[in-house]
Amino acid sequence: CCSSRYQQGAFMHLLLILLCLQVSSAVLAQLYSIQMTSDLKSTMGHLFYQYNGVHSQAPGSSAVDVVQKRLQCCGVQNYTDWLKTASTSWHLLAENARVPESCCKEKYSVCRGELHQLEQLFQEGCLRKLEDHDRLVFLGIFICPTFLLKPIFAWLCGCISVLRVVRGSVPVWGLSSSCLCECCWCSGRCW
Repeated sequence: CCSSRYQQGAFMHLLLILLCLQVSSAVLAQLYSIQMTSDLKSTMGHLFYQYNGVHSQAPGSSAVDVVQKRLQCCGVQNYTDWLKTASTSWHLLAENARVPESCCKEKYSVCRGELHQLEQLFQEGCLRKLEDHDRLVFLGIFICPTFLLKPIFAWLCGCISVLRVVRGSVPVWGLSSSCLCECCWCSGRCW
């Protein structure tokens, strides 16, 4: 396999393909990230707009509560988004305006989401945290596989170099050809 006359040309083509894969992965990841951010913002805005209280069994409301608890966030951009949701009146029923209890930090067991106790609430929005999480996922899906191919290409390069030394096209002082042949196991024989 490594003894082909055209091995260097083939290797260069493989490196070129790897470079193209990396560039296209980066472009695709960026495009999907932009689209994902737009979709995520509209979906989250819709879910937060339809939220109807902590004790609701509606799937959208429970999803909002789960996201806010797990990501330790509150609202889409930040906690003040709950004051802008005019269609929902659950947060204005008490004397003080409030946010869902899922915005409360766990260490405060008596937190009821009241805005005059901001130290008990998560203040960062959920959109940014979800975007950061999704960027890591895209990085893993698109870019990491191309980096995993690099050791394979490095091994091929080493194999080609060893064969060149063994064949005598590159002088190496102090190394016997039998030692070099053992380094390249892809051919299975010495020259």
